[in-house]
Amino acid sequence: MRIFDFHLHPGYDFHAPALDHATFTGRLKEDGIVKCAGSFAGKDCRNLPIAQYAQLIPEYNRSIWDFHDLEPDFLVPGIHIHPDHVDMSAAELQKHHEKGGTLVGELVHYMMGWNYSHPGLLPLLDYARELDMVVSIHPTSDFASLERIMDNVPGLKLVLAHLSGYGLYDRTLEFMKKYETVYTDLSAHGTDFDTTVADAVNKIGSQRILYGTDYPGYKSRPFIDIVLNAKIREEEKENIFYNNAAALLKTV
Repeated sequence: MRIFDFHLHPGYDFHAPALDHATFTGRLKEDGIVKCAGSFAGKDCRNLPIAQYAQLIPEYNRSIWDFHDLEPDFLVPGIHIHPDHVDMSAAELQKHHEKGGTLVGELVHYMMGWNYSHPGLLPLLDYARELDMVVSIHPTSDFASLERIMDNVPGLKLVLAHLSGYGLYDRTLEFMKKYETVYTDLSAHGTDFDTTVADAVNKIGSQRILYGTDYPGYKSRPFIDIVLNAKIREEEKENIFYNNAAALLKTV
């Protein structure tokens, strides 16, 4: 069964030093991962003066593309944007699109000093939608801001990361029922309880649930096992493991 890890971060490991490219990809392949997606992040990105992100974000975006270029068929690159730097972020979206990029994020707002109610965010997400990109974001309890996003940028392909994390499991599923272009991934908190996957499939179907880990912060094997052991059909496991991410990101 093919496995596509939708959620990982080259350059960042909150448990240990960052891994080099060969080690990073080698460990994934040992676990049976055949394709992955994610954004570059470093521990130096937390809580900087807002002005510094105008230089740091393009550097991070170059880094993820450099990582991608070492093995183009393996990694789908995701880029960062920042609503305090709209012009820079729009230019990054345009460059990403011209290079064939389809993913924005995971955007981790709290690390870079903004939130989902920021007025600069909507035009950027609208532009991402215009470019037919997928936007992956860290979850928040502020669902009013998320509803504002989806109401103002209808049809945006939005992925709420970390299903079952932060006590937001039920609210995430209700939000997904309301907005048909919202997805979720299993990263970081997907193994919190054994019945998560089967319950989510029962409530929203298997087509909008993506396999993900937050690697290298979290390893693949526990997440693989929770999907394999879930009491769902084989075709639903295949959707979660590979088909959904491949279709969403327009890759094979």
